[in-house]
Amino acid sequence: MSDLLDVRGLTKVFAGAGTFWSRRSPTIAVEDVSIRLGKGETLAVVGESGSGKTTLGRCILRLIEPTEGVVVFEGTDILPLRTGELKGFRRKAQMVFQNPQGSLDPRMRVASIVAQPIKHHEGLSGSELEGRVLEALRAVGLGESDLPKYPHEMSGGQQQRVAIARAIATRPDLLVLDEPTSALDASIQGQIIALLDDLRDAYEMSYLFISHDLRLVRAHSDRTAVMYKGRLVELGATADVFANPRHPYMRLLEELIPTVPANPIAPAAATFLMDDTSDRPDVGCVFRNRCPAATVECESPQELIPSDADHRAACWRHTDPAFDQEWERLIGAALKDL
Repeated sequence: MSDLLDVRGLTKVFAGAGTFWSRRSPTIAVEDVSIRLGKGETLAVVGESGSGKTTLGRCILRLIEPTEGVVVFEGTDILPLRTGELKGFRRKAQMVFQNPQGSLDPRMRVASIVAQPIKHHEGLSGSELEGRVLEALRAVGLGESDLPKYPHEMSGGQQQRVAIARAIATRPDLLVLDEPTSALDASIQGQIIALLDDLRDAYEMSYLFISHDLRLVRAHSDRTAVMYKGRLVELGATADVFANPRHPYMRLLEELIPTVPANPIAPAAATFLMDDTSDRPDVGCVFRNRCPAATVECESPQELIPSDADHRAACWRHTDPAFDQEWERLIGAALKDL
C-alpha cells in the first residue's frame, strides 16, 4: 500500500499565556509525532482528552500551524507552502468536526453550505454546481428536499450528514474525522459510522479517525496510533494493538472497554486513569507519573521499540517476556486496594 500521507517529527508548542508579570510556560501539545497513512486506509488516533490528537489532526491540515516537522501529502511537503499555494491541498484534504452545530453556519441554507467548497476550489456554477451539490447530499442519505433547509431545522444526525456532504463535495483523498459521532445520540452514531465506511469505499478515501471510543476504533480502523500528553506511545495494526497492547497506557485503556460480563480489572484501570494534575515530564516516558509499573529507567528518553514489524511501543519494558506476568500482578494488587 503506497503512502498518501507521511508525517515526520510533527511538533506543536503553544506559547505561554498570561501577563508580562505572570506568564505561563509554553504548552507542548504535540511532540515529535511520526505517522503514515496509506491510500484507502483508516488510521485511528486515540487517547484521552488533552492527549493532543485533535491538535495533531489540525496541524496536518494546517488549520493550526505546526511548530516544526514535515507533512508530506502525495509526495509534497505542505508545511512550506504559502496560503495561496495550499488551495490544491485543501481540495484534496478535508475535515469533519466533532459538533455539527458549531461547524455549520446557521445563516446559510444546506444548498449553500455544500456548494461553498465546490465553488471555491473548482469554480463551478449553474446546473453543474447544482448537480454536484445534490450528488454529495444523496451520497450521505439526504435529498433535494433538504436543499432549502437551515441547520437548525435538522436533527443532529442530519446536521452531521450535511457536514460530511460538505467535506466530500470536492471528492477529497483524505478526511480527518475529529470525533465525528461523539456529539450524537447512541442510536445515530452507528448510522453515521456505517455511512463513513460506505463513503470511504465508494470514494476511495483515506481516513484519519480521531476518537476516544475504543469500540468504534477497534471495529472500523486498520491501524491505531495511541497518544498521551502529546507523544505517540503505541502504533500498530488495530487488531494487534487491542489483542496485544504493549504500552502500559494502552493496556489500561483496553481494560476499560465495556464487556459482558463486566471486566473486574476495569475499576483498577480507571483508578490509574483518573484526571492527572501532575506536570508533563520533560524527559522520559510521559506516562511514568501514572504508570503502576514505572521504574527509574522510565526517566530516560523512550523511543518506539518494535515488538514485531508492524507494532511498536514507547516502553523499554514491553519486549521483556516477564513483563506480561508482572503487569498482571501489579493490576491484581491495585484491584485489592480498591
